[in-house]
Amino acid sequence: MIRADPMPRLRPGRLPIVVLLVACFISAGLAGGATYFIAGRGRKAKAAKKTKKPPPKVTFTHTLGEVLVNLADTDQQRFCKATIVVGVDNIKLKDGMEDKTPILRDVVITELSRHTLAELHNPEGVEALKNDLRIKLSKALEGGNVLQVYLDGFVMQ
Repeated sequence: MIRADPMPRLRPGRLPIVVLLVACFISAGLAGGATYFIAGRGRKAKAAKKTKKPPPKVTFTHTLGEVLVNLADTDQQRFCKATIVVGVDNIKLKDGMEDKTPILRDVVITELSRHTLAELHNPEGVEALKNDLRIKLSKALEGGNVLQVYLDGFVMQ
């Protein structure tokens, strides 16, 4: 009678090779995991160092006043009335801001009159307008940056 062996036996010469291969795979996996973990921490530490620099803060605000412009709509006559306040980062500019107000108001009027009612009739459009104004006002303002544009009043018809 032939009995089936429940566990097939490996030849005596192959057992050390199988054990060696399994040990190599485990070591390689552990080494790769440790490298990934350590390298990942290094990147996070570098990123944390870069982000630790505090963002610039608004040191003062200046009101540009109320502007009334026709919008770029061609189907109907539309207008927008807005009161603009800018937040600036350089306190040294505070005394000279009254002299720069006409230049800054011109930038606001020019940019605002390029938009249509449909573009500005939603929160995303207003935020895009504020961002565009911030960039263009910063270019016009020498010696400082406009960090925020605040709408103190905003009406369209």
